[in-house]
Amino acid sequence: MDMAVFDRNEIRRFFGATAAIAAPAVGTLGGLCFAGALDWHWALAGVVVSVAGSMAVARLLLGGFHALRDFAEALAHGEERPAPPPGGRIVQDIARAMLRLWLKERRRAERLAVQADDFGQILDRLPLLVLTVDDQVRIRSANRAAEETMGEGLVGRELVAVLRHPALLDAVDQALMRGEFADVVFSTAAPDRREYKAHIEALRAGDEHTEARRAVIALHDLTQIRKLEQMRADFVANASHEIRTPLATLIGFIETLRGPARDDPDAAEHFLSIMDDQARRMSRLVNDLLSLSRIEMNEHMPPAAAVDLTDVIDDVISGLEFKAHARGIEIEIMTDPTLVPALGDPDELTQVAQNLIDNAIKYGRNDSRITVRLFRTTEAPRPVGLAATLEAVGFSVTDQSDGIPREHLPRLTERFYRVDSARSRQVGSTGLGLAIVKHIVNRHRGHLAIDSRVGEGSCFTVYLPLAGRGNGRAPVAAAS
Repeated sequence: MDMAVFDRNEIRRFFGATAAIAAPAVGTLGGLCFAGALDWHWALAGVVVSVAGSMAVARLLLGGFHALRDFAEALAHGEERPAPPPGGRIVQDIARAMLRLWLKERRRAERLAVQADDFGQILDRLPLLVLTVDDQVRIRSANRAAEETMGEGLVGRELVAVLRHPALLDAVDQALMRGEFADVVFSTAAPDRREYKAHIEALRAGDEHTEARRAVIALHDLTQIRKLEQMRADFVANASHEIRTPLATLIGFIETLRGPARDDPDAAEHFLSIMDDQARRMSRLVNDLLSLSRIEMNEHMPPAAAVDLTDVIDDVISGLEFKAHARGIEIEIMTDPTLVPALGDPDELTQVAQNLIDNAIKYGRNDSRITVRLFRTTEAPRPVGLAATLEAVGFSVTDQSDGIPREHLPRLTERFYRVDSARSRQVGSTGLGLAIVKHIVNRHRGHLAIDSRVGEGSCFTVYLPLAGRGNGRAPVAAAS
């Protein structure tokens, strides 16, 4: 309220109160004077005294009103303990009641603010994508997961501009109009195709006369679950196929040796050689499956030993040197003088180096070269290790082979995935070697990078955390 108007109103109330108090006294004294019962001098004096007393009472009341007004304004401006207003007991009682009411409301507002902040933090930490929309189907709020997935600046945008699936939009409309809830499974468009399960439910705000319609949308990302389900199905199918083929071969040759080739030493020798190859193939497959299962079981527990990569590479090359020389392949080692130990498991890192160098020998050209480089870098492709830094140590294996077409690179670490199935079986590959490498690197919180040029060769690079780092938290870096 404007202060000038407020002051004029106070003046009117003051004169009104004065007149109300003084009028009975003036009327009584005037009547007595008219009746002759009181001399007019005394009557005049009585009127003056009455008016003066009325003015004093009115001024006292007006002063109390002003004091309470100032006290209320101090509370409104946020003063926690304003000075008590001057005045009598009634004014003090009113001021204390105002203060209690103000403190109660402030505590309530603080509780609501804390609850709202807690609720916002909880929503931001949920893996679900949570959106709320108003009756115009515009986004009113979005948690952190939603903004990280769909982009920042979601608030204020129309939902159809962010999610365009008809079934989802129809479910949102039904929730807003009829208060219904629904679950919808839908997929986003390529290239970043993802599958979500959306739960849509209506919210209500206000009373029955001023009801504001809202809807909440919670999106659960099913993409990884669907991929794992498909991988599991493919794994069972591929493992069954890989085992069935050598088993069928063994059974067939056994029947032949018991029958037509019973007395044929040359045929028996030939068949036994093939049976030996198939049995060894099954043995490698079973060993790789058991190794992969063991690695996956411990993948959530990062190793903590300091490993000298130079020793690991030297041991592996010593074991494969004869196999490389048989094909005329030379193995060259290049070591960074600033190399420091890696944080890892020596047996598992030996398995990684064994698989990568053995693959380079299998698929490299005859009379070619394999280069193994050990390095230290501060420019890893992504955060490596528990400290989530770009500093890493590692090694790369570069061969001179026919190379791998680029469209195959993202799938090389899938189980049983082969670029050339016939050649892979010919060289004795189980199709699990790079899958094992990927899971070991993941357990080490490292990174596997693959690069290849058709007609030139391939390079597999492993980045590992440095030994001696702190154990700060960091996301697990998935291998490419």
